[in-house]
Amino acid sequence: MMLYKLCVLSAFSYFYDRAVDAGLIRKGERGLLSVQQYLDAARSACESKEADLSPFACVDMSFIPGLLHHGYRLAPDAVLGVYKEIRGRQVSWALGAAFNMLSLG
Repeated sequence: MMLYKLCVLSAFSYFYDRAVDAGLIRKGERGLLSVQQYLDAARSACESKEADLSPFACVDMSFIPGLLHHGYRLAPDAVLGVYKEIRGRQVSWALGAAFNMLSLG
């Protein structure tokens, strides 16, 4: 299986919100996150016994690195730009890859 390390991808909405929930980035800020960071957050969420953690935290945080690694074939050290908005407007997570392709060409 070919893995991509040097892709420039933008991730929005769901990816952003789960990163904030996991403490990977602060609310209102954007950041760069690796697939491995999402995977580590998934492990932490699934092992957690905290009552204030969402009951779906383990599933949500497992879905993201699974999709990025197995679905999009990104290597664990591949880095994504994670954003809530573009020019002040919230964007659907599905538009992240399309946005990047359009901005390149």
